Amino acid sequence: MSTSTHEEISQQAQKLWHERGKPVGQDDEIWLEAERQLGQKNTQANEASSKTLPEGESQHAQAEKAARQRRDAMAPITPHTSPPPHLPAEPGKPLWPKPKSS
Repeated sequence: MSTSTHEEISQQAQKLWHERGKPVGQDDEIWLEAERQLGQKNTQANEASSKTLPEGESQHAQAEKAARQRRDAMAPITPHTSPPPHLPAEPGKPLWPKPKSS
């Protein structure tokens, strides 16, 4: 997968900036839009040059599988066993030792 260089993104961002009338304060949005557009171009080029899909597996199925893998990877780690139950103190017995008087 090829990635866009800083120079390519800069040129695309400048083009978008001019097309939008040179707005002030939208530098980040325009830069991100340029990255997204160039990323889509790279993705489309890679898809065109890639092999065909495995038999019986559509793009939709692959996208669902990828989404499930991302969701599972971000899921919090939970223990498989529960902690021992908390038992209350016996009645009539102090919770801490009594101070010794001298």
